[in-house]
Amino acid sequence: MDLRDLRVTVMGLGIHGGGVGAAAYFARHGSRVTATDLKDAEALAPSVKALRGLPVHLVLGEHRNEDFQRSDLIIRSPAVPETSPLLQFARSKAISVETDASLACHLLLCASSCKAGLSSLPLPSLPASCFMIGISGTKGKTTTASLVTEAWRALTIPVALAGIPGTSFLDTLHYIEQKRSSAVLVAELSSWQLETLTPHAVSPPIALLTNLFPDHLNRHGTMQAYQNAKSALFRFQKAEDVLIVPEADRGVWESHLGYGAIRTIGVHETAKVPPLRIAGDHNRMNAALALAAVETALAHPQFPRDCHPRERSLKRARAAIAKFPGINGRLQEIAVWEQRRFVNDTTATNPGAAIAALASCNGPLILIAGGVDKDLPYEALAECIASRVKHLVLLDGSASEKLAALLPESSRFKTPRWNRMEDAVEAAFRVSAPGDTILFSPAAASFNLFQDEFARGAAFNEAVKKLAEKHA
Repeated sequence: MDLRDLRVTVMGLGIHGGGVGAAAYFARHGSRVTATDLKDAEALAPSVKALRGLPVHLVLGEHRNEDFQRSDLIIRSPAVPETSPLLQFARSKAISVETDASLACHLLLCASSCKAGLSSLPLPSLPASCFMIGISGTKGKTTTASLVTEAWRALTIPVALAGIPGTSFLDTLHYIEQKRSSAVLVAELSSWQLETLTPHAVSPPIALLTNLFPDHLNRHGTMQAYQNAKSALFRFQKAEDVLIVPEADRGVWESHLGYGAIRTIGVHETAKVPPLRIAGDHNRMNAALALAAVETALAHPQFPRDCHPRERSLKRARAAIAKFPGINGRLQEIAVWEQRRFVNDTTATNPGAAIAALASCNGPLILIAGGVDKDLPYEALAECIASRVKHLVLLDGSASEKLAALLPESSRFKTPRWNRMEDAVEAAFRVSAPGDTILFSPAAASFNLFQDEFARGAAFNEAVKKLAEKHA
């Protein structure tokens, strides 16, 4: 492999690691890298700092035509729409346009074929056998991918986790290139990333879908389009490959099946899952799906022989899953103060996730919710709030207005729209009592008030800390 002097443009440097990972990967291989973003250096300060010392040319605050006209390969952020005029121009000139996920998956899964355009580029040939497990779903992707990864580690199998927030698929590609033995790649894939796999007509040999309910309809337009995007996870599977889904979702996915088989996991199978540190029936299902993925992978004919564990039992995998502490911002208990539990579920960016959070918490609940609507239905959440929530506190945003209009007339649900997290947390504390849980599960996007859901979660944690200091 020789990537020296390959002209690479990274479109959308961003702050979540994908753009940084892509730029760093090619820069370390000697490519001539330009990273461009419409945001300025101040807004992208963490990413700019991460690339310090690497030969990456930064073009920030704008996209320039010449950076696309003179490129051999463009790596775009999944957030950049396919309809971008700059990308359309590049394709008209036969310049390859990929995401970090589509490029990595192409290299891992296209053993005998090559997408037109990529064949002329000096892309790496991966030396070791790598078996891929792809994981998607509306919610639960990161938790389930992490559970699968922990299970492999407990079995002492070399494993890499790709696609989680804050990382790039190309970081993982670099890890695999350095490996001298076989490995398992656990890949979390969003609907936006899965869309980019379709032109390659590839799907991982083991695919796992946690669930499906409305999300990102402001991006996909319809529920059918969203479902079609998700189906790329398994649509191109071969006869020996397997899709793993909850039994309740079998009918949703059967019409999209390619040549692979389908394995369903029923609610009764969650009884085989050991007691977990993470709360909720949905997490018991995530754990059951994770164990099924490991078991199914070990039986796959393409699973590397030198990766098989010495013990056939999954006892150690079950023990590792039982000890898994959870992911930040996902039903994360951050404090118990004045006999109130404070729970951060900032990654609940749609109504379905918030419903699952409400079902996972015991006792009286004060719910902090709201934010930006993604063209999602809120009727089911409103019904759940009406029957389950003691008091509601709303952040400002279009989703908050949609939700409020669906709730019954009651003092429990009449709340100002708060623009500051500190004020929302203070308001929740004032209406709470000892024994209550104050749950932050927004059911919406965050971009009107926060940089992203992770910044929103950090703001909640800081607000709880300041509340305790204020009332000490």
